[in-house]
Amino acid sequence: MVDMRALLLFAFALFAQDSAVLKGHTRDVDSLAISPDGAILASGSTDLNIRLWDTKTRQTMATLAGHDGQIRSLVFSADGKTLVSGVMCKKVKIWDVQNKKEIRTLEGAEASVGGVAISPDGKRVYAATKDNCALMWDLGKGGAPIKLAHNWAVHQAVVSPDGKLLATSDDDGNIKIWDGLTGKPVRAMQQKGIAKALAFSKDGTRLASGGPEGIFLWDPVAGQAVAGFEAEKLEINALAFTPDGNTLVAGTQENFVLFLDAKSGATKLKAEKHERPVTSVAISPDGKAAYTGSMDMTIRVWGIP
Repeated sequence: MVDMRALLLFAFALFAQDSAVLKGHTRDVDSLAISPDGAILASGSTDLNIRLWDTKTRQTMATLAGHDGQIRSLVFSADGKTLVSGVMCKKVKIWDVQNKKEIRTLEGAEASVGGVAISPDGKRVYAATKDNCALMWDLGKGGAPIKLAHNWAVHQAVVSPDGKLLATSDDDGNIKIWDGLTGKPVRAMQQKGIAKALAFSKDGTRLASGGPEGIFLWDPVAGQAVAGFEAEKLEINALAFTPDGNTLVAGTQENFVLFLDAKSGATKLKAEKHERPVTSVAISPDGKAAYTGSMDMTIRVWGIP
């Protein structure tokens, strides 16, 4: 008798492996973000440019120039009107997506900027920096950012979907949870090795972290590791949950894209199409497609098993 579940999983795997390729950057693709309506994919590169792609035609709509350093991270505002970029040369820039122009540069970063985040109401911007702190700007008040202290270089900053929590991670595996409004410390967790990647689930009940020691899953409210989660021990560069929370997608230093069961960590698909490390992951709002950026200068589009 045919095992229909196994057959379906096999079909999904074949579909996901048959990935489309977006080309245009001339150096590493370091960061990705997708607009809330799923119409625009933004990609940042070591070539100092942001490209905006039409997700239907898979063609470049516009190029945002004006950076003088590697674009390490990107995030859209909840209304899709603005795009925030974190730059290696100590800068955080805000862009008008419709008019394709820079609105402002946020001052106050004293070292290379890694991950960036924006609150759901668009009033606060957060950034991870290499000078052992994360930064929080109140866009309405202006002035210097609030510093959120770590003892090691900070890699990532991600905000929960409701904006109540900010998570940051550093070179020593420390994951700190902050009040997303005030910047006050709430709790802390510790993973093995460098915490390079962070991602909140859409409902905010889970936080995934990753680095050279693999992937870890946390309850950000309780501050505890989620029991029963055990993923492959590959070096993780980027993470993203699907909107339904069922799948966790990871980009690895070993060139793989992993599609994991978000509850158990079991591998649904281990895809190897990129020719160099996978640096970034973005998921379409409808949960049907994953986008991955790589040091091979390409972006790939995958069906989600």
